Amino acid sequence: MSKPDPEHFDKLGNQLKVNDVVAAPHHNSLMIARVTKLNNKMIKVKEFKKTTSRWDTGEHNKYAIDTVKIHEADAVMYILKYT
Repeated sequence: MSKPDPEHFDKLGNQLKVNDVVAAPHHNSLMIARVTKLNNKMIKVKEFKKTTSRWDTGEHNKYAIDTVKIHEADAVMYILKYT
């Protein structure tokens, strides 16, 4: 029997699932990203951007409480620009 996916909630109390769009802090700014994996303590997010490098793949582990879920309708132009 497989383990159930862990439940994670953002800063506003919304439940996060895989493929949700979130805003999360990154270094000294804010990034818009998609949730790719739910780990036990953290979530893995992939940043919307065109360029990646060998050192920065655009995937980062973040605590769910540090993110805010964004509805895709609100971020559709940003998503289209960077995908």
